[in-house]
Amino acid sequence: MTTQSAASVALHTEVDTRTLAIVVASREGAVRSRLRRLLDNEDDMSVIAEASDLDGARAHVDGRHPDVVALAVNTQGLTDLGALLGLLGEAHGTPYVVMDVEQNADWEALPDAIRFAAVADVGEARSC
Repeated sequence: MTTQSAASVALHTEVDTRTLAIVVASREGAVRSRLRRLLDNEDDMSVIAEASDLDGARAHVDGRHPDVVALAVNTQGLTDLGALLGLLGEAHGTPYVVMDVEQNADWEALPDAIRFAAVADVGEARSC
């Protein structure tokens, strides 16, 4: 077994012992639905809330205390980058994954990015 695959196995072993609670946030209903279907099909993940705006996402983070926040944004149409960064800063240690849906996002990589975010140190943006 290579070092890389051993690390991958260790990561999955640590996370697989529980179900990760996830808040999904996107302005687009179709994007939120796609994310929910993708993540709810994972045995170790459950979408506990959806938000269509930053205020809704903030309320779910504060009220539901998810393990990870998955944000799907269109950076070409993002007009309030400060509000997005503010949400991430106010997440009280909640890991997050940011996916740019307009830059040919790798949707299939999102579950692994979320697993990584759940066990990694918080404090830097993660994207896929």
